This record gives sequence, C-alpha cells and structure tokens, in this order.
Amino acid sequence: MNLLINFLEVACTNIAQETFYNTKQSQTEQLLTLHTQLLLSDRPYYRLMPFFPINDRNKTLILRGLLSTGKARIVQDEVLEWEIIKSIVEEIPISRLLRFFVEEIASNNQVFGTNSLNNARVRRLGKYLWHRANAYQVIKYHHKYKIIIRHCRLNPHHCQSEEKKELQKWLFGKLKKPKQVKYCELLRHRLLAKCGNIHSLMKLPLDVAEGIALSRFQMSSEAFAKAYAKQGKSTRKEVLRTRAKNHDSIAINFGNYDLLELIRYAQTHQQDWSEIYPHIQRKARQLAINLSLPKTLALVIDNSFSMKGSKERENYPIAFVEAITRICLATDSEIKLWFTKKNNPEFGPFKTGGATDLRMPLTEAIMSHPDAILILSDGYENQSAGSIAQILNTTAVKQSGITFFQINPVAATEAKGATRSLSSEIKLIPIADIKQFPLAALINHAKMNISCLTDYLNKIDTAIKLGDFKTAKALGKFQVIATEEKQLQLTGVT
Repeated sequence: MNLLINFLEVACTNIAQETFYNTKQSQTEQLLTLHTQLLLSDRPYYRLMPFFPINDRNKTLILRGLLSTGKARIVQDEVLEWEIIKSIVEEIPISRLLRFFVEEIASNNQVFGTNSLNNARVRRLGKYLWHRANAYQVIKYHHKYKIIIRHCRLNPHHCQSEEKKELQKWLFGKLKKPKQVKYCELLRHRLLAKCGNIHSLMKLPLDVAEGIALSRFQMSSEAFAKAYAKQGKSTRKEVLRTRAKNHDSIAINFGNYDLLELIRYAQTHQQDWSEIYPHIQRKARQLAINLSLPKTLALVIDNSFSMKGSKERENYPIAFVEAITRICLATDSEIKLWFTKKNNPEFGPFKTGGATDLRMPLTEAIMSHPDAILILSDGYENQSAGSIAQILNTTAVKQSGITFFQINPVAATEAKGATRSLSSEIKLIPIADIKQFPLAALINHAKMNISCLTDYLNKIDTAIKLGDFKTAKALGKFQVIATEEKQLQLTGVT
C-alpha cells in the first residue's frame, strides 16, 4: 500500500518535464517506473487514479497503460475498463489528448515496454475521438486528426454525419474548393479564407487564421491581432496569449481567468499589475472560503533563483507559491510571511533571485511562536553552512509544539520515486494544484491508516460498477464526502 500512496503523491506533481535540478529523462524514467509497478501489482486500483485530481500528464499515462495491456481477462472488466477510458478522455483537454495520441501512441516512443500501439482498444479510442470532434477542433488540429485517422484506418463511409465526411475528405486533399462544401459551414470559411476572403478568415480558430493572415494577406502580427480581437472568436487562453504578444492591441477581462493564470501572466507583464491585482485578491478570497488553517500560521517562502523553474515551466513554481500564499492571506488566520529574498506582495508578483538559504527566515518564523509553519520550497538547499534539518532537530524546536509542513511546487521526483522533502521532521503536502489540497489531506491520513484511502477507493469503484460515473467523479473531487470524512475537505494543511 506504500506504493499506492507514493503513486498519488507523485501523480500530483511529476509531469515528466525538466526542472531546475532534474533532467527530463530522469523525471520520465521515475514516473514510468512508478506507473508500471502499480499497473502490474494492482490494476483495479490503478484504473481508479484518474478520478482523483492528479495532473493531466499522469492521466494520459494511465490511459496509455490501460490501452497497452490488451484485453482484460474477464469480459465484464473489458466493458468496465472501456467506460473508465471514456471517462478519462472526457477529463483531459482535447489539445493534450491529441498530442498524447500522436506522440505516444501513433509514434515510436517507447512507453510501458512497447514501441507503438495498434490494438483493438486503440483503434476504438481513435474512432471515439474522431466521432467526438467538432469542425472547429478538426480545422484547428488538422495534422493530428489526420494522423489518428490514418493510424486507426478509419473509413469515411463510417462517419456518422455528412459534415464529418467532408472534413475527412478535406484532411486527405479530396476536397479543395469552397463550392464543393455542402454541409460544413466552417470548412467553407476555411477554404474561402485561403482564397482571399478576409470575412471568412475571422470565422476560423486563431492559430489557423493567423497563419493564413500572415502568408495569404501579408498582414503584420499586430494588425491581425487588432482585427481578430474585434471580429474573431478567441478562446480564453488565446486572448491572453495574444495580449502577451501585442500588449496594446486588445482589451482583456482579467476576471475570466483563474488565480494561477493571473499570477503567471503578471510575472512577465508587471505593467498590468494595478489592473490584475484586484482580481487576484478576489479569486484568492473565493478559494480560501473552505480552507481551514491553524489560528496562527507562518509561511516560509523560498523565492530563490531555482524557484523560477525550467524553460518548459518558467515562472510556474514561484507563481504557484504566490497563489498558495495569497489564499492563506485571505483566510481568517493570522498569517506572517518570511522570504529567502525580500519581497512586498502588495506592490507586485513575487520576485526570484539569490541562493536558497532557508535557515534565517525559518529561525525568525520559529521565534514568532506560531501554531504551525508552512514552508513553500522546491526542497533543495545550497548553503554549505548548514541546513534547516539541523534546526528542526534541536531540542528547543522539538519541544516548541510547532507543527511543520512543506509544499513542493516543483514537479520533480527523486531517484527513490518520491517528491523531495527538506527534512523527515516535516509533513510533506504533495500538490501542484490548489484543487489537490483535500487529496493531500487524505494522503496524510492514509500514511497513519491506509484503510481510509482504500475505503475511499472502494466507494469510487462501487459507484463505477453501478454505472454511476457522476458520483465516482464527485467522490474523486471530494464533492461528496460522508459526515465522518468532512474533516478531509477542510484541512488542507492542518
């Protein structure tokens, strides 16, 4: 059962990407080893993991694990696992799902000991993805859908609609002129835009429209951004990305974005801080409503240079730490902050720099005599004079009655396959998303009594076998919690 707890901890944080201290290869190897071990040792529990708020990277790896092992031994399990596979697909963003299919199924990447997959389940999944796709998605991700159709050998005659048949013909170059399109209006606009119709250009997905605008219409990036902002249909993230590239081109409603998105944007666009800050405060208050913290809590914040993160996840670690900090500040608890590098949260987003020396801020936090201390750090110290483990092992600290916690915002695991902790004296809260707080509490309970986790998993499993996936998902997201388990929802760090 330690494997089960360890898997959940890592599945919340590790996304198999490079960090400041770890290579992408080492991260991927550790993650795949853990997946393989749980898949082979306890498949029934392994397939329930996606119902918890683990990250999307691990959900896709579980999806691949269930696809790569062929048919289940029992026909009933085969039917059940297909329903689980569909429920996983519904939880993963379409862009990530398509990238996963193309890069890890239709390619030669070696995952779970296989070079590629082309079994009945994979072909069934490909058909399912194609039938769920709408015209907007097909035009936006046309290269990936073409690979899926080819890999799964999907016949146009099997399409459920005339619109989908036209889209498939277009993907493979059998439909090229606007007048040939009879059913798919968006496809007609795609072909008209290519012929020089600027009105049709504004009907297309932003990425597709921008490519045509720059090549066919010879528009500048800034001119296109202004035109598309007025007439186009951008997604939330596309609007933010366009604003980032062309700051004066479009207006934006920052209230449409979540706390972490706002903080990450502010990290690189501090000129918008005065406009963003009220929304950050409001979002933090909303997330703080159901969070129960000790009466007095000290936050020791590592904002050293390593917290800036890797190129793949630049500014994510420090933005996540800032999000947790602002949520804590929005509670009724008395919160005091100590940084490794001086910072004023009111005047801008957290800044990074310098070495990781947690000893001084931790010592000052201990001397303030709080009920608990929460350390927000990636777990690496680079001070030769000593470490915080030495401070925590002193008799005075052990007799102080202070409880110590750590949140590691960096998606990394060590050689032992566990999230890095600063000291064995600290209770680690393995989360990389605010929604994972209740799961972290459940994991901490499970370390003392594993039955609380297995009982929870059995409830999810029972709901699935009854075909009640709505309840199963609600349980996994802690929206349905029995009275005796209510404390799990309210105690993120207590």
